[in-house]
Formats: sequence, structure tokens, C-alpha cells
Amino acid sequence: MYTPIANAQSNTADSAQCEDTHPLLSIEITLSRFADDEELLSEVAAVFVRTVPKLVTSVTDAVSAGDLERAFHQAHSLKGAVAAFEAPKVLQAVLEVEGYARKGDAAATASAWPAALPLVERLLTELALVAPAGNAAAAAEERGR
Repeated sequence: MYTPIANAQSNTADSAQCEDTHPLLSIEITLSRFADDEELLSEVAAVFVRTVPKLVTSVTDAVSAGDLERAFHQAHSLKGAVAAFEAPKVLQAVLEVEGYARKGDAAATASAWPAALPLVERLLTELALVAPAGNAAAAAEERGR
């Protein structure tokens, strides 16, 4: 039986093999968090894909400006969004950014964010495969702005 979740898992694995990396998102564990409700997972993924690009921009702007208070708050929000899914590498990277910003360590924050950013972007790509097509397309357009 074809389902968007199964297809996303297959596409993510194929994509990961091309990049010689493993998927960041464990769809099986994430789906179990949503009581195996594929529709709910799809809807939450769509919200993530639609809203996280703005958080990414906010964190990037705050880190670039040396505004650690804003970087902390935006990274904290991003952490909450990422934590809804089983993507431990992404969560750990965002936690580091949040922690450094909270401690007021500008250099460490500025170093940690460029390491976290590509992981967040990969998670966005993986979740776009899970999100309903219309929402994923709208989010891709939003990221391009």
C-alpha cells in the first residue's frame, strides 16, 4: 500500500545514499510519537516546513548581529519545533546554539550556528517529503524569498 509517509521514507533513504549520509529523521520513531497517525504527522510536518524557514532567518540575523538574547529566544523556538520529530543530530546542534547564546558566548554561538544550519535545512527537506504537497510547495517558495 502506498502512503505519503512510506514514500517519504523511501525518497529520504535514496537521497541519503546519493549524499553518502543517513537520513536525519527517523520516520518510524516520529510516527510512533504521533500514535501512528500519518495524517497528523503530515500536518505537523507541514507546519514545520512552513514556519521554520522564518526561525532560521531570525537565528541567522541575530547571530550575525551579535544579538545573543534574540539568538537564544529564536534558537529556543527552533529547538521546540525540531523536538517534535526524531532527529537527534539536528536537535543536538540546535541545543548547542541555544546553550551558547544563553551563556552569552558570542564566539561559540557564531561557530555553532553554521554547523547547525545545514542540518536544519536537511531536516526541512526531509519533512517536506512528509508534508502535504501544497504545503511543501508553499514552504519551498517561502524559503526562496
